[in-house]
Formats: sequence, C-alpha cells, structure tokens
Amino acid sequence: MSRGRYHAADFKTVNWEEIAEQTVGQRIVFAIDIAKDDFVGTLMKMDRTPIKTLKWTHPRQTGKLVTHLLKTFDLVLFEVVMEPSGTYGDALRGLFVKAGVRVFRISPKRVHDAAELYDGVPSMHDAKAAYLIARLHLDGVSQRWQQPSKLRRALSAQLGLLEL
Repeated sequence: MSRGRYHAADFKTVNWEEIAEQTVGQRIVFAIDIAKDDFVGTLMKMDRTPIKTLKWTHPRQTGKLVTHLLKTFDLVLFEVVMEPSGTYGDALRGLFVKAGVRVFRISPKRVHDAAELYDGVPSMHDAKAAYLIARLHLDGVSQRWQQPSKLRRALSAQLGLLEL
C-alpha cells in the first residue's frame, strides 16, 4: 500500500480552481473527521475516487475553509458527512446548514468497524477516518442530520440547568 494514500494537505496550499475544473457537474462528498482542534476532511467523487484530503485547525481556519468549499462546489451536488462527536463539530455543521448544504451523520462505530474494510490494515488515524466516512456515506450507511425542534432544544437546555 502506498504511504501517501491518506496524505492530508493543508487546505491553504490547495489549488481550488483546479479542483473546481475537475469536478464541474459532479456530486462531491466532503467527509470530516472531527477532533478538538485538528480537523481532517476528504473530498470524494461518486466513483469513490478521493480528490483531496485536507487538514485545518478548528475554529481558527474553519471559516476560510468553508468559504473555499462553498465557492468551489455546486451546493446542489455538494454533501457533507461527519460523525456526531460531542459539540466539536457543531459550529462547522451550523455553517454548512446555514449555507444550504445537505449534512449527513454516520455512526462512529461503523467507521471504527470499517478500519480494515477497504485497505486490509486495522490501524486508524484521522486521514483514514475521513476517507472511511466518505466511502461509507457513498455506500449508503449514513443518514441525513436532522436538527432538533426548538421545543426539544429548549427542553434539553432546561434539563442541563436542572442537572447543574
């Protein structure tokens, strides 16, 4: 297996115009491995070909990355998929939802269980996790991320206060 298969490039070094030219009219998935600070995301085509794996520091660089993505891809054909990892990804998900991007979620257990599935290697790291999230999404195991209703959010906030 090639050592560079999961290589992640700093998003600031990416040639966004070249990526836009290569993907015109194609459905593109952006799969994100959420962490506390260091996020990794893989852009992938429908034929499961990775376009680029990107890394950035959240929240400092997130706004600029989202701006590049929204300018580069047709929002009708662009999808985001991520694991529901606590609150670390909430701001990023909110930016995409506000822009009208369809956001999907995938179970962290499914990603963990797929570690060996595509490359035969049981190890896991951020760039590989982002790749697996994209592949699993395209294989149909993700689901649309539904925002809780205002009432549910209010009740959840009240429960949090009562717990304190």
